[in-house]
Amino acid sequence: VINYNDVSGSYDTIYGVSFRNSDNARITGNIISAMGHNYIYALYVCGNEFGIYDNEITAESDINYACAINVEGPGYGLIEYNNIHAKAPSSAYAVYSNNNEVTVSYVSNTITAEGFFIFGIYDDSEEIIDNTITLTGNYTVGIVVLSEAVVENNKISLIASNVGSESIWDLVPMETSGIVVYANASILNNEISSNNKAISLLGGSSTITGNVLTGYVYVESNTNTFTRNMINATSDYAIDLGNSTGNVITENELYANELKG
Repeated sequence: VINYNDVSGSYDTIYGVSFRNSDNARITGNIISAMGHNYIYALYVCGNEFGIYDNEITAESDINYACAINVEGPGYGLIEYNNIHAKAPSSAYAVYSNNNEVTVSYVSNTITAEGFFIFGIYDDSEEIIDNTITLTGNYTVGIVVLSEAVVENNKISLIASNVGSESIWDLVPMETSGIVVYANASILNNEISSNNKAISLLGGSSTITGNVLTGYVYVESNTNTFTRNMINATSDYAIDLGNSTGNVITENELYANELKG
């Protein structure tokens, strides 16, 4: 358990456990709980062939930013069977990596987060499979896909008020969405519950198949394929194609604003 007893400046930062330039690191069976004032990271990892298994990892901030697991490159590894939690008044990331030299697989993790603008998995990922993600806040985002990935069999539940305004910068728009996609992705057999967007396709060309979605799909990117999805939305469109082109939509069950189409 890491706690603080002093604050140093407006960028006061604490790292609970840090593995920098550490290849073949194995982090298994630990309870890591890190409490900070401004910026707090429970676990920081940078290295090749790392493994993070069966841990309880928590990061909580008093006033600003919390991140439970931060992965930096160059590096690759596996994060599996962990309970991961982040909580902060402003922004919270259960898992964060925004580096094109990182490749991570996420398998069978239980992820929770609380805050104003919060994220479950924000990453340059290879596989995101069988994770359970539950987020509570003003604006919540389950998964951000920054590079080509398979996103399969995840259960995402977003509890969001969708109100309020804070000065928080991020590549991702401040809104609620189950999965936000910026690259080619295979989005398969996920269950998403959102009172706003279930999936936002902002870049790449993706395959969206066999998902059960509460919330609508927003499309900015081109040449996406939708097959055998069930989408139940209270908005005017189950799939909002905007100005996108080349999309293929077949064998889906779509409900929008109480109408079936």
